[in-house]
Amino acid sequence: MATKRTKSTQYRTVRIRIKGSNIYVRPRCGELQCGTNEQIKWLIDHPDLNFTVEFNKRTGSPFKKKVFTRRNNKSGPLIVKPEQVKNDRFYPYSLKVKGHEPIDPGVIIWK
Repeated sequence: MATKRTKSTQYRTVRIRIKGSNIYVRPRCGELQCGTNEQIKWLIDHPDLNFTVEFNKRTGSPFKKKVFTRRNNKSGPLIVKPEQVKNDRFYPYSLKVKGHEPIDPGVIIWK
């Protein structure tokens, strides 16, 4: 996936969908390229529901912040530098909505 390098912020949207008691995250793994101005924006299809995205403590977060919510849903720029990424790197996070946590969503950082 080639990404045009630009100075303006480019948002990759991760959608949180609720169907009954099931929660879906699309895409399951958001992808960002090092050296670009790409960021993640998490959106939920039920605007009255809160959510919490929390990056795994062991693997850390590729962003300055480690926790995001409906009101604070933009990741900000990557803090991971291209020289820190040898191959694609996966950063898992937990997503909590209505007390439920979908399994293994994450962000992939690539060169």
